[in-house]
Amino acid sequence: MDNSISVVIPVHNRLSEVKRAVRSVLSQTYAASEILIVENNSDDPAEIKSVIAEFESDKIVFYSLLCCENANVARNFGAEEASGRFIAFLDSDDEWDEDHLENCMRVIKVYNCDFVYGAARVYNGIESEIKCSRNIYEDEEPIDFLLGKNRGYAQTSSFLISKEIWDQNRWDESLKRHQDLDFFCRVVSNVPSACNKNSDYTIHWLKGEVRDFDFESVKRFYLNNRAAMGLFSEVRYLMIMIVSCLRAKRFKCVLFFICAALKLPDKCLSKLCYKKEFTTRVG
Repeated sequence: MDNSISVVIPVHNRLSEVKRAVRSVLSQTYAASEILIVENNSDDPAEIKSVIAEFESDKIVFYSLLCCENANVARNFGAEEASGRFIAFLDSDDEWDEDHLENCMRVIKVYNCDFVYGAARVYNGIESEIKCSRNIYEDEEPIDFLLGKNRGYAQTSSFLISKEIWDQNRWDESLKRHQDLDFFCRVVSNVPSACNKNSDYTIHWLKGEVRDFDFESVKRFYLNNRAAMGLFSEVRYLMIMIVSCLRAKRFKCVLFFICAALKLPDKCLSKLCYKKEFTTRVG
């Protein structure tokens, strides 16, 4: 049976980070058949290409997209070009332990599933924190798995999926935020999925790092999943969003989430439109 894996890495600017990411893929005990680097909207695409060329690996294929709205466009492009039976996604600022793909394929074999997600190690520039995960319970809503009292964990760089299933559940190219949450919720709702409980990769979220916050993406994600949210999940999500908006001093956006907490109908909430993007700081 063909168990080949194509790795897709979208990259925007991050020179040193993408080198670290690619190095971690080339060090895997379960070797990937190809590594697709999809450059998108970098200040100097030629420099990114030059850095990747330094690896001198015939497994690496480099693409540069002239028009790319966000990372999901790059992920779908890379997955479309992939020749492997499975596709593993890795963000350019993250890195895998050498046994990550081996652990994922073991989960595929044990559970006979089509999608793997998993635990993680989050490094904030000072210390690391382990984010444990688990298998989703029978009849548990995916959004409650992510946000509930006994929540698990699922982030892009843990995702391994069969190409056939990806093709039926492509990344939503209209979303600029909550991209991995949306993908996870849709996939695990439709296909056999299982957890890699090993925290065998590192997410680099540096404390104080400025990140964009796309309000329209957040609003749409919330409205799409609101009906499935348990009470604890919804309260937690709304509080996180309110805090993020307050930090960025986007008070009209705070109003949306307050109205949501007051249980205004979806059709009323969907009419509340504010400035689409602003920045907020991590931690």
